[in-house]
Formats: sequence, structure tokens, C-alpha cells
Amino acid sequence: MMPTPSTPCPYVSGTITVPADKPVGVLELIHQQLNPNAPGTGVEFRISADPSNSGPVFLGQIYDAIPLSCTNYGASLSPGGPERIYRASFPGTGTPQGMMQVYSEAGGAKLHVEIIT
Repeated sequence: MMPTPSTPCPYVSGTITVPADKPVGVLELIHQQLNPNAPGTGVEFRISADPSNSGPVFLGQIYDAIPLSCTNYGASLSPGGPERIYRASFPGTGTPQGMMQVYSEAGGAKLHVEIIT
């Protein structure tokens, strides 16, 4: 078992794959597929949909036990469309990747992510 560092990684980036028809946490996917020590917040977080995706990926979080879906979401990422950038606006505040969920009707949707702490 590798030891967990006491400070988070200063930079994590890569491509994560979203499962079909199941809301899942962005940070959970990053921990499983990119880096188990990625932080839940940072100075900047970027996320974009791969151009090869067959449909949009929806962003949001479960609210009042209503699951994230293609009709209940906060934002969407179109295949090859513009990225969404989240930046901390004040010292001590952070970005939302630890709270964010993603949903895709199509299986194997890919998202490109960058976390800067």
C-alpha cells in the first residue's frame, strides 16, 4: 500500500470516462482513473467533453434526492464544445470538483480535466 501524502498533488490532469446512465462524482472518477491523491478543491478546475462523445455530458449535483439526469442538471458539456473553467475567487475558497457530479446517457463519454491547487 502506497502512503498518502500529507499535501495534495499540485497538478492533476487527464481523461476520465463517464459510465452510462448513472450519476457519478467527478472526484470519484478522478481518484479511480487518474490520481487517488487528487484534491477535492483547488485554485482552478477545467473540464471539457471529448469531440468523439456521442452526446452531451451533464454537470450538477443531487438536490433534494432528485438524481442528476438529462432533465435535471446545472450545465452541459457538448462534444468538442467549450470547456468550463472554475476559479477560486478569494483566498481560502476553492473550486467545486469535490461536489460535482456528471451524467451521460451514452456509455464511455470522455471528459478532459485539469486541477491546479
